[in-house]
Amino acid sequence: VGRTLLARWAGIRDTADAIALLHGALATAAAERIGDDGRAALRDRLDAFRAAASGFEKQQADAVLHRTIIDAAGNDVLAATLAGLESQVSIAAPAHLWGTAEGMAEMEARALREHRELVDAVCDGRPVDAGVVARRHVGIDLELLERAMLRAGQVPRG
Repeated sequence: VGRTLLARWAGIRDTADAIALLHGALATAAAERIGDDGRAALRDRLDAFRAAASGFEKQQADAVLHRTIIDAAGNDVLAATLAGLESQVSIAAPAHLWGTAEGMAEMEARALREHRELVDAVCDGRPVDAGVVARRHVGIDLELLERAMLRAGQVPRG
C-alpha cells in the first residue's frame, strides 16, 4: 500500500489540495447563504457529532455535518465536482482512516474542535473564516495518509 501511495503521491497531494479548496469555497458560500433553518440544522449536526460513539458512528456523523454545509452552499456543480474529486482519492475504506484507537481519539477530538470553529463561522455569517477553517480541517485526511505511508516505510515527497 505504501509503495502504491508513494507512486501516486503527487496526484494524491494535488487532488487533496483541490478538495480542500472546494470545501473552503463551499463553506464560504454556506456562510453567505445559510438561513435560520440551515443554522439550526447545522448546529444539530454538530451536536450529533459530539454525541456519536467513537469510530464508525462518529465518522458517519462527520460526513453528515459536512454534507449539511455543502447543501447550505446551494451550488450543485461545486458539490458534484467535490464528490468526484473525493472519489478519486478514496481507497475503498468504509470511512475515514482515523487509525488505531489512540489515533482515533486524537482525530475525533481534533475534528470536534475544528467542527465547532467551522459551524460557528458558517452560522455567524463569517465567510472568510469559514473558508479558512474548512480548508485547514479537510487536511486531516492527507495527514493521515502521510502517517500511513511513514508507518509503511515510505516517505512522501513534496
